[in-house]
Amino acid sequence: MNLPELIRIGPYDIKILPWEIGEANGEQSYGQFNPNTMTIKVATGYQPAFIVDTLLHEILHAASYVGNIGGTEEENEETYCTVLATQLTQVFRDNPQLLKFITQQLKK
Repeated sequence: MNLPELIRIGPYDIKILPWEIGEANGEQSYGQFNPNTMTIKVATGYQPAFIVDTLLHEILHAASYVGNIGGTEEENEETYCTVLATQLTQVFRDNPQLLKFITQQLKK
């Protein structure tokens, strides 16, 4: 599976890295966003839909970081939805290869 190499979220370029299953299992995780290195790791070797779901999950973590989500729980929910909708719109607009990748993988 060829993951997209790079996506843009807000003003940041975030590198997408394949993550060996053994290493991911050692971390007890399927994916990981690192704001210090602006990277997303995604465990490979799973079903395509599972990998897409994991990648989107990590993209949402990155969008939350970029959007600086904070406040009370109620404010968080509304802010989270607003920020994520805007961030995903931007991510899909600026990363057409990501949509192509998702569509291809979900057809498998």
